[in-house]
Amino acid sequence: MRILVTGATGSLGQELCPMLEQEGWLFWATNSKIFDITNT
Repeated sequence: MRILVTGATGSLGQELCPMLEQEGWLFWATNSKIFDITNT
C-alpha cells in the first residue's frame, strides 16, 4: 500500500477527488491536503 500527500487544494482538490475515484483511487481531503491510498 502506498500513501501519497499532494499539494492539491481547494477547488482543484475537489475536482481531482471524484475524477480519480472513477479510476479506482481512494482519497481523504483533510486540512487542505489530499491523501491517496492505492493497492500498489
